[in-house]
Order: sequence, then structure tokens, then C-alpha cells
Amino acid sequence: MMTYVRKSMTSAVAGLLLAASAAPALAADNSSDEWKFNADIYLYATPLSVELPNGIKDEKSFSDLLKNLNMTFMGRLGAQRGKWSLSTDLIYLDASDKIEQQLLPALELREIGLKSWIVSPKVGYEIYRNEKFSASLDVGMRYLWVKVPLQFRTSAPLPEDRFTESGSDSHYDAVVGMTGNYQINDKWYAAGGFDVGTGDSDYVWQAAALFGYRFERLDVVAGYRYMYWELDADSLKSLELKGPIAGISWKF
Repeated sequence: MMTYVRKSMTSAVAGLLLAASAAPALAADNSSDEWKFNADIYLYATPLSVELPNGIKDEKSFSDLLKNLNMTFMGRLGAQRGKWSLSTDLIYLDASDKIEQQLLPALELREIGLKSWIVSPKVGYEIYRNEKFSASLDVGMRYLWVKVPLQFRTSAPLPEDRFTESGSDSHYDAVVGMTGNYQINDKWYAAGGFDVGTGDSDYVWQAAALFGYRFERLDVVAGYRYMYWELDADSLKSLELKGPIAGISWKF
């Protein structure tokens, strides 16, 4: 019965998932052999598109996702030294949605929850630099963990009761890609990147482009990001995220 419930309710669960993705790494001045660090927070204002194993597709707007949030965190930590860079994107989401859907004559689904971690560690190496432009090759992984608690209520002819069942899925994918940075002037720059990979997922890929304004120890950035997972899992066939992104990066 749980397989039926997970398939029939994936559209509702998907409405709780907020843009599990990370801001693209900002290119830094890698001419120094000293370690340089940055910490970012950001918002990814995306609708969520999913496809179920039976071919049904569903999309939830960004405003619908915000209504069901209990807690979320989106951030990135980075370090650069010379031509090398290290970064880790962290996403945490805790959301729930109270619903009333009759599954069987004596069984009703009352609430769907979703908890998710997305962690994307990467190592980068600068392969080209001139006065205006730099490019780096990146390798790493993308980890997706999702837990879906489901709260049910039984009624006559069964004994009246409430109970919760939950399942979780983990996906590890190796990724490889490139990031680039173009210095427009002393303050403004354009940055972007892409990566592709596979592993537990059939394949996953992403691309992003943004503009940034540099202060002394703080950057403000805004742009657009696209992400896609081809999962072919029991409860979800594919996941697509796309939309504007904005954030702040501190240097220390």
C-alpha cells in the first residue's frame, strides 16, 4: 500500500520541495598563494517541475512552496589558494502540508512532510586567466537526501487512529564542469558555469549565469539557474528546477 501512496501523492510532496540547489561559485583573484575564504547566503526563486514514473507531470509555483515551509537554509562555503579552490553548497529544507485525501474507504491521508539535504562539495583548478577572463575546471559530487513523513487517519469500520509512516531516498552523483568569470570593470563582473554527472541518478546537470557587484569585502549577485535530475526512482522519475537566483557573499 505504501508504494501506491507514494506514487499517488508525489505531486503533493513535490509542492513542498524548495529549489534544492546552490549558487554558482564566484571566481576569485587566484594570483595570491594565501588562503582566501568566502561565505554565501542566497535565495533561489524557482517553480518545481516533477515527472512521476507513470508519466504524469506536475509543477508548483514558488509562492506555493513558501506557504508550507517550516525551516530552510541555503548557503555556501568556499576557499581559494593560488589556482586551487574548494567549495561546499549546503541546502536544508523542512516543510509540511496539511491535506485531506481519501485513499481508501477507511483510510485518509492528513499531512505530508518533506525533509531534505542537498550537499555539493567541489574542487576547482584554474586552467586559464588573462586581464579580464578566467576559467576553472571543477570536479565533485552532488548528494540528495529526501525523507517523506506521511500522516494517516483511520476511521470506521477500522479502529479510529492516527499514525505516521516515512521513507527516505539518497542519491550520490559524481559531477564535472567548468566555471568562468569576466571582469566588466573594477566593480561589476559576470560569472557562470555548468556541470554534468551521473551515479545513483541516471544523470544530473546544471547551468547558471549571473552578474555581481563587488564591494570591499562583500559581493551582491543576481542571475538565473537551471538544474535537472533524471532519477528513474520508484516515487520520482525526474526533477527540474529553474528560476532567478540572488545572494550575498562575504570575503574573509
